[in-house]
Amino acid sequence: MQEEKSLHYILGASLAAIAVFVVVALVMINSQASTSEVDITNSSPTVVDLYYEDTQYGQTEFYSGTIDDLAAGTTITIYVTGTVQDLNGNGDIESVELFFGRDSMLDSGSCTPDKNNCYQVATCDLQTNGNDNQKDFSCTLALNYFMDSTSTGGVAPSDNWEANIGVWDGEAMGTSTLDIEVETLLGLSIPGSIDYGTLALGASTTSSDNQLMTITQTGNDVADVEVSSAAAMACTLGTIPVANQEWSLTDVDYGTGTDLSGSAADTNLNVAYQESDTTPTTGSIYWNIAIPSTTVGGTCTGTTTITAIAS
Repeated sequence: MQEEKSLHYILGASLAAIAVFVVVALVMINSQASTSEVDITNSSPTVVDLYYEDTQYGQTEFYSGTIDDLAAGTTITIYVTGTVQDLNGNGDIESVELFFGRDSMLDSGSCTPDKNNCYQVATCDLQTNGNDNQKDFSCTLALNYFMDSTSTGGVAPSDNWEANIGVWDGEAMGTSTLDIEVETLLGLSIPGSIDYGTLALGASTTSSDNQLMTITQTGNDVADVEVSSAAAMACTLGTIPVANQEWSLTDVDYGTGTDLSGSAADTNLNVAYQESDTTPTTGSIYWNIAIPSTTVGGTCTGTTTITAIAS
């Protein structure tokens, strides 16, 4: 009997040891270190702020949504500016570019660089602003006087202009847009004199020696001119009546044109929109004169008023 009890004790102790080993093994397995891993995709950079103004980075003089200060015959400079951001880029914003064009052309993908309807700034200026995830940008635009007007009376009243900003971080592109209206600019360059040269008493000009006045488009609106004269030409001796001057849109002899008068007459010149980036649009008026046959001599001068009006 004593031997049987001892055997039971030995077997019990062995089972207990085995149980402790299993528990320890389980504890060891449950506390084993695991490696965690996740891949985060690159997020596209974004445009945080976007506006346009006439001071680079100054942010002091914002436009209200309309460009109404185009300059006749030349360019004005504006800046499309703002801030771009890349929240997981760690400062890797590489570039900002701008397409500035009529929205119908941008939407259709046909906005190739053209001073009438589409401007492109391939590389805008970037500078840090104290935030590692952000950069400020400024895109310089020299806008031409003949750029398409999108207001009433302009070449494209159903469109707006759109500033389309793209920001690139080397892997992804973010975009943003800003709509802008461009007003019409009525502008013509009109010569300051009509010089008939030297003529004899009773003489009149013909298509071979009349005076061609070339009027040049300096705006973005189809334009006519009105002509008039309030007084006769004063000569060293005598005068030349207002009606002795004639104007015409074709190269003709005196007597077949339209008499100048004291009332403004619309010539219907219709100087068209400029569509060439390099060659201005022009219109022509031909001037003829008849010299009285008596009581006039010397140098004669007078004032002819030529006024640009919307067509």
